[in-house]
Amino acid sequence: MMRSTLLVRSVTQAVKGQQALARCGIGSRIVRNAYHTSASGCGYGLLVECNPTVAQGCLQRAGISVTGIVRG
Repeated sequence: MMRSTLLVRSVTQAVKGQQALARCGIGSRIVRNAYHTSASGCGYGLLVECNPTVAQGCLQRAGISVTGIVRG
């Protein structure tokens, strides 16, 4: 299974994103972003074990911006 972290702008977006992913049938966990820089916003992401493109599409349909994807 492919493990990826989808980076979001705030912890609020991470919580909303986790709920959106659950509605899409995708399990996720909110994690601290180990690659955080002040330019990328908040240091949180959503860890998923699925195709990150599918998860990103689900988040975008829910109005949640993904600022980056860390694979692995």
